[in-house]
Amino acid sequence: MRHIITTQYTSEEFKILIDTAVKDALQQLIPLVSKSTNSPPLTTPLLTRKDACRRLHISLPTLSGLVKSGKIKASIIGNSYRFSEKDIMDLINNK
Repeated sequence: MRHIITTQYTSEEFKILIDTAVKDALQQLIPLVSKSTNSPPLTTPLLTRKDACRRLHISLPTLSGLVKSGKIKASIIGNSYRFSEKDIMDLINNK
């Protein structure tokens, strides 16, 4: 690990240095996370629970039941469920 003496940087230079390091680390993690989960591809639009319910014309408890039964795949991002727009549209078309 490289040691950096922070006194040689202005606060703005130090902020830029940290921002760059964090962005680089996240860019390296994105492919690993998307391969290791059942998440939809990053190019697929994601819907919130409310948006998915509106598209399907169902209630939140019904959506939860569909997720539990495996009829709809959900991705958890942070503390929120997200649904692939493609999966929702496929479900609508197969009704």
